[in-house]
Amino acid sequence: ASSIWSHVAFQGYDSGGQGSYTGSVGATGSAKSVDFGDTAPGHGSFSIFFSDPSISGSNVAFQGLYSGGQGIYTGTVGATGAAKIVDTGDTAPGHGAFTAFGSTASISGSNVAFPGYYSGGQGLYPGTVGAPGSTKLVDDGDTAPGHGASSTL
Repeated sequence: ASSIWSHVAFQGYDSGGQGSYTGSVGATGSAKSVDFGDTAPGHGSFSIFFSDPSISGSNVAFQGLYSGGQGIYTGTVGATGAAKIVDTGDTAPGHGAFTAFGSTASISGSNVAFPGYYSGGQGLYPGTVGAPGSTKLVDDGDTAPGHGASSTL
């Protein structure tokens, strides 16, 4: 589980599947963000979630899979639903389509960062809550400050 300030975000499992949930410190109970069977924006139902969601203030970031792909999504503490940042098929800046994502999306305020893979490499990409798309932070082969080209991120 992730927590910061007065909210927590966690991944939960039950007999029907799994989901991403939030709660408030000092309060009993939790609220569903998304779970198995809810709609992945622009696609079918979510089928699995990787790792715990990340939380910052009232913003939550997570990775979800759907039939035929996966993506990085955001939600809001106490609210149901997901908003897309990127998914497989979207363009990895400077490359072709994203083919997969690392299992953890990080969030700070409204800034989301995630590892993304494309044919022939990988990189780290930032996005913004409420704005689909991403930009490049660093890719395989970029020069590491004070060193040569990076080979693995």
